[in-house]
Amino acid sequence: PCKPNEADAGDASGDLYQHCPNYPDDFHRLHHRDFEKLVSSVFAARGWRTELGPGSGDGGVDLRLWQTDPIGDLLTLVQIKRHAAHRPVHLDAVAALETHVNREGANRGLVVTSSRFLPGVHEFAGKQSYRLQLAEQADLQSWCAQAAQEQVLARNRALALDALVPLMQELRSAITHPRLLVGDRLSPSFCLVLRE
Repeated sequence: PCKPNEADAGDASGDLYQHCPNYPDDFHRLHHRDFEKLVSSVFAARGWRTELGPGSGDGGVDLRLWQTDPIGDLLTLVQIKRHAAHRPVHLDAVAALETHVNREGANRGLVVTSSRFLPGVHEFAGKQSYRLQLAEQADLQSWCAQAAQEQVLARNRALALDALVPLMQELRSAITHPRLLVGDRLSPSFCLVLRE
């Protein structure tokens, strides 16, 4: 089963992001706290500021998310339900989150489950003018797959930067080289290697 690395307990590893979309049954095999950390890390990887609750005694809000908006931060309260596929989420959990959203003046609420929702829950959430969002196992699979792709891109950018920095430093110190065409001598914005 998928399990976060102990050394990386604050965030889910790239291996976990890559594993779980292909093996969604493993979502419900995670310890409930590890599942909450996974959901938090997926949003953090997408650039959201996250605050994971204490795990117990959280008052019905497992995670707080802030998304920066030109007008200000948008707050989303998240309730996370790690359930097996045969245990759908009931309306009472979604209604309880709606109460928290209203009480705290949050912009919206999100219920994330490793399972699915009972019939009628989507209809209830739909009547809340998009203030309540529901995410099931398929959504979580998609989010993990996107996070895995983002991690690969971030690693590639970091590796490319690691390879380019020494070259750029060499160009700055050498000023000119017969086989290099540099776009700006003070801080090269591009470099072409001329081949014979």
